[in-house]
Amino acid sequence: MNHYDGWTHFGPAAPRGAFVASVGISIEDAAPARRSKQKVVSMHSGKITKWLDKGYGFAKTADGDDVFVHCSALPSGLESLQVGTAIEFEIVTDPRNPARYRAAKVALR
Repeated sequence: MNHYDGWTHFGPAAPRGAFVASVGISIEDAAPARRSKQKVVSMHSGKITKWLDKGYGFAKTADGDDVFVHCSALPSGLESLQVGTAIEFEIVTDPRNPARYRAAKVALR
């Protein structure tokens, strides 16, 4: 056993999911907790103001706020949007930085 970084590891490194297994829950049960970091703030409509070939862009809400839009939030089969496209979306907190917001569940209007 190794006692580095304050955790007990068996062998050179703890196997993936070792903590989850040690508390008696499955990986499937633990996964939704990770996704729950996104907090839905509100539902909005707006238009795309800028779209980059890198797979993301920005939308302006009816209130005049700019919101980050990633291609993963687009409906399946859609990889990009044109400037001026009318959309509806949820505004959620960014899972990596809860102080930031992003669009989720984008739908074309």
